[in-house]
Amino acid sequence: MSAERMRLMLADGRVTLDHLPKAVEAACAVTRLPPGAKRADGRNADHAREYQRAYKIKRKNRVGEGK
Repeated sequence: MSAERMRLMLADGRVTLDHLPKAVEAACAVTRLPPGAKRADGRNADHAREYQRAYKIKRKNRVGEGK
């Protein structure tokens, strides 16, 4: 959807942004698993988070190499 089309829909009142403050509040209220907790598949949550961070850094660096 183009920005101009979105502006027109907002101006016509077909779309509102009233839900955004509540959505942001709900997103901020989400908590992670406590340290040492196990995920549903039985893996350690802390280890899984660290693995994910390392993998994302590795992928980010590979993108710069043209791979």
